Amino acid sequence: MTLKRPSDSHDASVREVFSNQRDFLGNLIALGDSAVAIGAVIGLWNYVDRGQLLAWSALIILTSCIWEVCSRKYADDAGAHGRLRDQLGWTSTIVWAALPWMMIQSMTNGTVVWILVFVVVFAIATDLLYVTPSDAPAIDYMVLAYTLSYLLAFSTKLQLLPMAAVLVGGAIFVAVASAWSNVAAELIEKRIESEMRTKLDALTGLSTRGAAVEAAERLVRDGAEIIHCAFIDIDDFKHLNDNHGYDVGDAALQSVGHFIRQKVPADWLVARFGGDEFVAVGSTLFDFTSLIETAIHLRDHGDLKISQSLSIGLTSIPANLQTVQTDLFREASAALRFAKRFGKHQVMVMTDELRSLEDSKIALGGRVGAALEAGEIVPWAQKVINFDTGEVVGIELLARWQQADGTLTMPDIFVPVIEDQGRGPELGLIMITNAIEALAHPHLRDQSIFVTINISARHLYHRHLPSEIFGLLKRHNVAPERVVLEITGSQHLPASPIWRETVDQLRALGIGLAMGDFGSGYSSMQQLLEFPFTHVKIDRVITQAHERPGAADLAAAVAAITSGSGMITIVECIDTNNQLTSMQKSGYRFGQGFLFHRPEPLADVMASVSSPILTSTQDVN
Repeated sequence: MTLKRPSDSHDASVREVFSNQRDFLGNLIALGDSAVAIGAVIGLWNYVDRGQLLAWSALIILTSCIWEVCSRKYADDAGAHGRLRDQLGWTSTIVWAALPWMMIQSMTNGTVVWILVFVVVFAIATDLLYVTPSDAPAIDYMVLAYTLSYLLAFSTKLQLLPMAAVLVGGAIFVAVASAWSNVAAELIEKRIESEMRTKLDALTGLSTRGAAVEAAERLVRDGAEIIHCAFIDIDDFKHLNDNHGYDVGDAALQSVGHFIRQKVPADWLVARFGGDEFVAVGSTLFDFTSLIETAIHLRDHGDLKISQSLSIGLTSIPANLQTVQTDLFREASAALRFAKRFGKHQVMVMTDELRSLEDSKIALGGRVGAALEAGEIVPWAQKVINFDTGEVVGIELLARWQQADGTLTMPDIFVPVIEDQGRGPELGLIMITNAIEALAHPHLRDQSIFVTINISARHLYHRHLPSEIFGLLKRHNVAPERVVLEITGSQHLPASPIWRETVDQLRALGIGLAMGDFGSGYSSMQQLLEFPFTHVKIDRVITQAHERPGAADLAAAVAAITSGSGMITIVECIDTNNQLTSMQKSGYRFGQGFLFHRPEPLADVMASVSSPILTSTQDVN
């Protein structure tokens, strides 16, 4: 099956609705004109001037055929060709109008009536068959002109008042039919324009989400065995908008949409699903790897050229209406998410393994939401140690999912699900509340230690976060500098006014701000200098690379930069004596890891926090 592409203009669709078989009908009418002309010559040969009759016959055939050709070729032309088309139409009309005056003396009254009925019916049929928004008015006037000529000539011939009344009524009927054809054209044009808006994306001219769904269902009805669906997304499109503006972003969407339409086979339907996400649906095989990178040329923006990669998720399912309606687009979208998660700039084909992961994620989503509401997400903690004294200087609060059967689930499993559900701020507030309540507990109240709490960068978009934390601190009489909010390096820190306003308010209250996982993910020196961080956590990438050439110099340089900026630097994931020794030599004083302490429930950590972990490096086993 070949899916029909949407028209570039709704005018074309209007013409199609009114006369799908216009060429065929036009040939019939041209043939009818010729037949009438030849019949007139035969019928009137012995009654009128033969020279005039032959001239009339040649003129009607010639002008009708030329006008028909011009009407097809220059249907929408408003220039010189359009004027030529209209002049030929009026010439043909005048020639037609001359015939009754040639016939009037040779016809009987009965013949006149039959000819009149034929002409009226022929006129109405011609008008209705040819009506389009561009040529309807001209045809209306032409048909009315030669029809009135017949009416006037035959009324003069018959000289009967009742018949004249009938003829006048026929003329009125023709006029009303002509007027109605214009009204019908406008009504249907508006209806088609409305339908086209629901099936065509206004920005790119591609199909819409609804049209893509209809196309997939139509493929099933037409007998396709396998339906293929690709979700296509522009990598880092938000950065493109942020760096160049939304006008350039819109132009990029148009360019990418055109690029996809040109690359994908003609029997595939291409639609814009929303935002920077496109979808292609078809029943034939196609290799999408040729699409993952494209240079976007934006000639309306100073010939700007942008190289953007594409991520593509592809799925193929057996063709039946149930799977198309429930699985096709869901699976392709999931495959796209996997492509993004595994590094972007690639085509990810949905497999049974990925389906299993997606299904487990969906099942996990419902369970995690219920666990959050039931209080099953509980605080654990890991101690932060002073390398020189072995004293506990801080605690990192960690979320654990403790299920009713005692199963303990790690945060890397359930936290991304909570974030996807938009409930990261809810989890963050729960952990902040636990941290402040712990600092107010007798075990920690008189201690000088701080507590770091992992929160989502998205949580800092909440303007009421500072007031919520301030209320908790005031209620429990806890000093704000003992609370440190840690943002992991796996999250991009936006330069949003709201985000910056929240950060500035937190710092004004005295609350600390830590960059987590420095050395990996989105963490960068620029962000370290741009945002008012008080603490920096060095990622395991640097800790575990201590034996590599140049690693010690790199670690020392980072320590010098962070400490020189007045920030407290904490090394994460110290698991061996060698790592500890290397980090100490590089200038670090604080750290955490299995070498010192494995995470435990917060209550257990609070009970033992006053005991030193180390007295010297030799005491570590």
